[in-house]
Amino acid sequence: MGLLGSFLGKDQQRDLASANQQANQYLDTGYNSAYGDYSTAISGYDPYVQSGTKSQTTWDDLMGLNGTGARDAAYGTLSTNPLFTGQLATSSNALARTLNAQGASGGGKAQLAGARVLAETGGNWLDRYAQGGQTGLSATGAKSNALMGRGELSSSYAGAKAGNAVNYGNALAANRNTGINNILGVAGLAVNAMKPTPTFGKVT
Repeated sequence: MGLLGSFLGKDQQRDLASANQQANQYLDTGYNSAYGDYSTAISGYDPYVQSGTKSQTTWDDLMGLNGTGARDAAYGTLSTNPLFTGQLATSSNALARTLNAQGASGGGKAQLAGARVLAETGGNWLDRYAQGGQTGLSATGAKSNALMGRGELSSSYAGAKAGNAVNYGNALAANRNTGINNILGVAGLAVNAMKPTPTFGKVT
């Protein structure tokens, strides 16, 4: 638009609009990229949170915290787990060989030893479930932090967009009267130029 556009403030308005659009584009690009990264990180914790929740629930069930029905069901599941039964069988066979070597394969000593093996094996599995619950707890905490980070990002983004809008509005308002002020300025100069030059007494 050239000199006339600058004189009337149109060029300034166009420049302000372009700068505001570019600023918002940069802001949108950064926000969308960061939001996507947060979302990827959050979903990455989900398997550990889910597994940890199941482990903690099983531990609670085995400890009888969720009632006798849940406890019995958990023990039933555990007793059919090949890993558990295999470990129990290995420990029981080792105990039987020891007792046989000592000639104490029968009687109360053998029964107590067998109960101890069962308790130790069960305790090991309780520890495994407890560790799984702790892993899930850690993952839940990390996921919560990522969720809070994403929430803070969204809040900052909204604040930045609002700030851009306010600044753009203020700049437009400040530029609104540029044209009329320039016109009035030129008119004032013209009026002053048309005023007669005052004369004082003639010199004789």
